[in-house]
Amino acid sequence: MLFTLTLLSVSQAKASPSYLTEGELSCGNYMFVEKIEITGDINASPSQLVYRSLKNKMSDYYVIQDMNENTLNNTLTIIVSLYRQPSLDMRFSV
Repeated sequence: MLFTLTLLSVSQAKASPSYLTEGELSCGNYMFVEKIEITGDINASPSQLVYRSLKNKMSDYYVIQDMNENTLNNTLTIIVSLYRQPSLDMRFSV
């Protein structure tokens, strides 16, 4: 019983979405969740900006759509689309 409870808690743990390329996206079966805009300091690490912004999002994957620097305001803006992989129940339903 302890093993079952451990498996349940691990399967319900929330993880950050994984990076997906446009090519991988076009070859798979993914459901669009939302598009978000992340803005941060121009000197910040883009990967850290994305990680901090997506760590509590309910999605499996993210694709970076665009990145822009604004040197006048010292900001970096990253446009990210979030996707989910359909559950087994949804993929095999009649």
